[in-house]
Amino acid sequence: MHKKPILFPLIVFILCLNFLTLACNDTRTPGSLNNSNQLTIKNYQGVGVITKINPDRRTIEINHDDIEGLMPAMTMEFHVKDRALLETLKPGDKINFTIEEKAGTEVITEIRKAVTSDE
Repeated sequence: MHKKPILFPLIVFILCLNFLTLACNDTRTPGSLNNSNQLTIKNYQGVGVITKINPDRRTIEINHDDIEGLMPAMTMEFHVKDRALLETLKPGDKINFTIEEKAGTEVITEIRKAVTSDE
């Protein structure tokens, strides 16, 4: 009867020792741990016409064509990576732009005025 109180702590000790041994034998390197957690970043090209600009919020609303692989044509507000991208633009400008998509969030990283035939 005296063996039961000793048996339980012994089993707990052996299980803890097993867990520590497995944890110490993890063969992943710190670099390989980071690679498994990296987010996929994709860039998409778009064409559209500016309908609104809000420099204070760093947003631009664009009536854009289909953005292949990302979304259909629509009018949508986007955040821009840098407020400076908005400085030379105005509503009505036709633009080409690059959207960076990461973890379901889209941010415009580049904007260029489109060259039109009437300019």
